[in-house]
Amino acid sequence: MEVLVEKSLIKVRGNRLWMHDLLQQMGRDIVYQECPKEPGKRSRLWSFRDINNVLTNNKGTEAVQGIVLEFYVPEMVDWNPEAFAKLQYLKLLKICGVHLTNDLKHLPNSSRFLDWKGYPLKSLPSSFQSNELVELCMCCSYIERLWKGTKSFEMLKFIKLTKSQKLIETPNIIKVPNLMTLGLSSSSSSNKLWNELLPFYSMPRSPDPMDVLFSSLSGACSLTGLNLSNCNLKVIFDDIGSLFSLELLDLSGNDFVCLPESIIQLSKLKWVVLDNCTSLRSLPKLPLNIESIYAEGCVSLQMDKKSLKISLSPTEKYEIVIPGSEMPEWFRHQSMGAEVNIKQPSHLYNEWMGIVVCIVFCSHDVDHQISCLIPLYCSLTANGKRMSPALGSSLIPKVLPDHLWLLYVTPQFFDEKSNKLLSESDANGFTQIGIKIETGGPGEEVKKCGFRMIYNKDIEDLDRTMAQHSNSSISPYESMAMIVECDKAKRSCDDYDGAGLSGEGSSNDISNPKRIKRHTETHGNSDCEELSEYKDCDES
Repeated sequence: MEVLVEKSLIKVRGNRLWMHDLLQQMGRDIVYQECPKEPGKRSRLWSFRDINNVLTNNKGTEAVQGIVLEFYVPEMVDWNPEAFAKLQYLKLLKICGVHLTNDLKHLPNSSRFLDWKGYPLKSLPSSFQSNELVELCMCCSYIERLWKGTKSFEMLKFIKLTKSQKLIETPNIIKVPNLMTLGLSSSSSSNKLWNELLPFYSMPRSPDPMDVLFSSLSGACSLTGLNLSNCNLKVIFDDIGSLFSLELLDLSGNDFVCLPESIIQLSKLKWVVLDNCTSLRSLPKLPLNIESIYAEGCVSLQMDKKSLKISLSPTEKYEIVIPGSEMPEWFRHQSMGAEVNIKQPSHLYNEWMGIVVCIVFCSHDVDHQISCLIPLYCSLTANGKRMSPALGSSLIPKVLPDHLWLLYVTPQFFDEKSNKLLSESDANGFTQIGIKIETGGPGEEVKKCGFRMIYNKDIEDLDRTMAQHSNSSISPYESMAMIVECDKAKRSCDDYDGAGLSGEGSSNDISNPKRIKRHTETHGNSDCEELSEYKDCDES
């Protein structure tokens, strides 16, 4: 492999391998020489002429291990219904754009990878039951149901039925113990209720989705990814909290109003996609392991005191993009535009637990030639030097109203050299800290940015404040709420008067011009320190 890479004959990108045309042709010549006159006795088939000859005339043999056939324009074929019965060692079957005149009675039970885009039949052959199958892809198919009843697929990890508009029920997966990903994106049938498409085995008596009661999810306990985007879901079932292995949940493009409280039980959940859920009004308390939430186009999402939170979990980074134009006062250091700088005593480095950043941005379509997504970058600087890696980057639509981009990172996120920058000081014992946001294309506008350094005492103060409200303590990593009510309770200085950015009113409701000036001119003169111990930090 290394020799081929050095000679530029192959390239490896992630889990993909690209090869030079000459190398591909050489491999095909080798396979052709296995049996020049009888393609059914070769190990691999890729030309339509050879594949059509073998499957139409039922001339396959045990020698065939892989078949790949892709058409950009659908082709009608008259394959023998028994054609795949003889291919007892076929491991790879990838077909796209083939229409059959006859139903198939068999598919090879030896298959490990079966990808048939546009599969033209209503179901898999009843005889098909492979204990070697790992991935089953039937995107854009005419499938109504994969199989009836229960079938054992012990090795199956991935099922993809994306854009299968005829689908009326998903398979019973109780005997698919290792299933990791189930993709049903855009697969809802117009003549079926949404809940009838889900992989659970009791149907509701009431047509109202709110009355739906689901049975056990034990058959899906190994799922790490669930894609239910654009499935016309009106409500998300509470039993989703039983999918304990779930890491990725894609619910984008649906019509539900809220997520169930049971989602907090998904301790392994890292990524939640809620883009274009236009009816979504609020977010529940989320698992501590969450890394990213995507909520672009959620026009009904309300940024109230309860929903505007950041969880400081043991993970190194957390971020969320949500509609909104108001930056809470909790973000002490704020500035109009794309950059803000402050000075802090260098000795606070030993108490540092992380940094929370808030960015108000939007985008306009000023260049029709650029792609539909454009990047936005955020970096942290210490003493004029950029820390590595960058705080984050986000791909945003080229047309987007005001949104908030919230990021939280811990010291462990940065490399050792960058962390040392924060401990270095000038002659007066201060460290200059700043954030800078850079746009990646025309039309992007950063209206405002702000950040707050998190220290040990912040967690202790928050714990006491929340305990006063709830009579129960919270762990240091349970939550760091950007709630105006708690923010006001903690203030020790009176520079802030008036409504300002309290979360009540629009971003234009700034009644105190002094505050705008202090936010804009933060460099070397902080607004106010939240802890009396650090009150004079920025005075030099």
